[in-house]
Amino acid sequence: MSIQTSTTHHHRSKHRYVLTSRDCTVCGSKAVGINFGVLTCAPCKAFFRRNARRKDVLQLPCQLVDSNSSIYEKKHQYNDNNNLNMCSQIRHCTSCRLRRCFVVGMKVELVRTDEEKQRYKELVEMNRQRKQESIKLSEKKYLNIARFIVSNEELLNETDWRLLSNIVYAYDNYCLKMFTQARQTIFNNEINFSEQPLSKINHHTAMRLNNITSFLSFLLSIPIIQTLSISDRYYLCKHNIRALILANLHEIEQTCFTESWQVNIDNTAAEYVYGKELFAASVQIKKKAESILITDPAVTRLWLLILFFSTPLLCYYDHSLPDLSYEHRLDLNKIQHSFIILLWNYLSHRHGYFDAVRIFSNIICIYLQMQRISRAINHEIRTRNDLVDVNQALNRAIAFENDILSS
Repeated sequence: MSIQTSTTHHHRSKHRYVLTSRDCTVCGSKAVGINFGVLTCAPCKAFFRRNARRKDVLQLPCQLVDSNSSIYEKKHQYNDNNNLNMCSQIRHCTSCRLRRCFVVGMKVELVRTDEEKQRYKELVEMNRQRKQESIKLSEKKYLNIARFIVSNEELLNETDWRLLSNIVYAYDNYCLKMFTQARQTIFNNEINFSEQPLSKINHHTAMRLNNITSFLSFLLSIPIIQTLSISDRYYLCKHNIRALILANLHEIEQTCFTESWQVNIDNTAAEYVYGKELFAASVQIKKKAESILITDPAVTRLWLLILFFSTPLLCYYDHSLPDLSYEHRLDLNKIQHSFIILLWNYLSHRHGYFDAVRIFSNIICIYLQMQRISRAINHEIRTRNDLVDVNQALNRAIAFENDILSS
């Protein structure tokens, strides 16, 4: 079964897919990676970070307009909005360059706030220290084998870059956007949140359901998942979604800024549902994940997609859940394998073979620990009498709505 990729975007540029895998979608120079949702060069990344929220820049006329010159070309004109005319020298005109950034799909909501910048700087510093330690280790003789692996700069082609970009874009616009909007609604309805057990249970249930439904929205946007049969999708959801709740929540928390009073409510509710010991373990594994996991959304979100295609998910298997034929499992494993190859090629391309092994190992190690805690949490929810309604609500949510209606 081959992977199908989507070419449909809400922010579509007519130039987006004629560029090579190394081209910046804003100015056409050499790209360095996916930044704020699209493939860009380092200068355009920095430019958008500085100016994304400066609405006054968009109102400025083109700085290079000259009625007696050919510099101002209308070949970039868009019929739906004449204000989107852009000059041919994008990198030399602030207003045209910013408009171009928005046209190709760069997203202002992905630009970090001051609080998020500080948190990111701390993570970058920790990653830098770990990398320096890895370099020192690699100098030892028993690790010299990494030096003999031949480098391949063509590991990723244009199709691979497009697929990675689509996965990051889909997660931002389906999972994150839906989760953030629903989360705000939940807190708006809990102005008078109390310390009563029922309030804690209801809040935690709403948050877990929001986690599931937003993650399912992301999955439904992936073309290869849309092509699966109802039985295959139902099987994957029933076996894997609850095991991925904690991992998905960690990814959401890397992007969604939350106020301290909201965190306090989340923690109070979670501690009641999990129990103090299990809640402490969940906090500890999240801190560990923040310290050793790479903060590259192309990696972490592709990893969530890889885990969804597990059959069953790594080491835990519930025989009471629906099963599939051996042939169907092989088909799903082939899809998962293709995503794994894509992840490995991306890591090798961005970080080199030795660091790719380190990053890949860290991801597996952290997820295995997350899965152990997730299994304990789900056992708590399934067995406690006061959480029966919570368990039933989660079971109803872990399925695609259209699949249920069709079955």
